Amino acid sequence: MAAGGLSGRIFLLVADPDDDGAATVARRLAGRHGPDAVAVRTGADVVFAPALVVRAGAGSDSAGSALAHAERVAGGTPAAVLCRVYGAPPPWAARASPGDVSYAADESSALLLAWLAALPCPVVNRPTLPGLPGPAFTPTHWLGLATRAGLPCQGQRMTTSARSHPVPGWTVRRPDGRAYGTRAVPPGPRPAHMAAPLEGAAADVVVAGDRVHGPLEPSLHDAARRLASTTGCRLLGLRVAQQEGAGQVVTDIDPAPRLAAAGHAEAVADLMERLAA
Repeated sequence: MAAGGLSGRIFLLVADPDDDGAATVARRLAGRHGPDAVAVRTGADVVFAPALVVRAGAGSDSAGSALAHAERVAGGTPAAVLCRVYGAPPPWAARASPGDVSYAADESSALLLAWLAALPCPVVNRPTLPGLPGPAFTPTHWLGLATRAGLPCQGQRMTTSARSHPVPGWTVRRPDGRAYGTRAVPPGPRPAHMAAPLEGAAADVVVAGDRVHGPLEPSLHDAARRLASTTGCRLLGLRVAQQEGAGQVVTDIDPAPRLAAAGHAEAVADLMERLAA
């Protein structure tokens, strides 16, 4: 898309203040189209702004209401929206009870989801229940979908006791995200989730539309695009590494990838331009 090709519209990014990936995408788009062509807002900016109206049901103008609110919040008509948030924490959370904060966070996330879903312009990614930036699948579910799409994935195993049924070299992943050797795993929730050992450093891959960026083996590009398509993700991040005896495997999948690797933010900026054209 040539500079100035937005016809007065803007790119809207919904992201947290500390989201470096979103900030880089915003800078790339502003460099191509000018600073007035890009707006970055938090989830709370959208939900807690005055006059938010969400309409639903047959005959309601949900798209018109959502678009009008976007224009008020962002200062222009969005040509494409990039959503990078998982919620919209209330701005008064620090002064409220945990119960009130939890209730308000659930309600504000539901409002943000309804608003994103009603927008008539392209949204990356379209929200799903209960995920705002795309499907909120568990890591195991994501890897199962990746396997069905044709991507080799890191070996997984569930066991009632990692101590009684260890696999040499495999790690045990706990809900807190930490990994343990099978002999060091502390007591905790069952079943235990075990993962095959990896070799060398992991790397990030981004699927942006129909284009794959990063060190994914070329023979797997079609499978990566297939996974993104079947899950409704215009943007999808894959983490890949080498597994002994299996070659390159996918270890993690994220519909809101970090975009820290070289060229990934540029790939998302390119995607936003293609969607806005």
